[in-house]
Amino acid sequence: MNLIQKQADKFVFNKMGEDHRPHKDFIDEVRYECKRDSYKIVFLERVIQKAKIEYDEHLKICPNVDECVVNEFFENTLFFLQEDIEIDLEPEDFNGSEKDLINKQLQKILEEINAVKLGQQITYDDFSEDLKDLLFLKRNPC
Repeated sequence: MNLIQKQADKFVFNKMGEDHRPHKDFIDEVRYECKRDSYKIVFLERVIQKAKIEYDEHLKICPNVDECVVNEFFENTLFFLQEDIEIDLEPEDFNGSEKDLINKQLQKILEEINAVKLGQQITYDDFSEDLKDLLFLKRNPC
């Protein structure tokens, strides 16, 4: 768990209490917690994850799911925070070490895709030979 995730955990613990104030107030506080978009995404993802866990726990004990203000708070909060995550990032939003890490991860993904593609080519070649043999059998009636 990185520093931003720890901050998000602390934020949720301190701000998402039993009072469940209007979701707009909570969302506004979340929006201003991080300045950089790359940090904001990590922060929002963690807050959303924690909110989903609390929401699921509440649903287990909620006596009136359809008219519960707590459910309304979680549903609105999750909806608007998920919407906030869909922001456009620019390369300037990442520092050098973040760019290096992302490039390494992308390179690893490309290597795995190429390995899968090679495996599929081998499988295709095997099936292709088998199919040719079957076609040959069909052409020579007994």
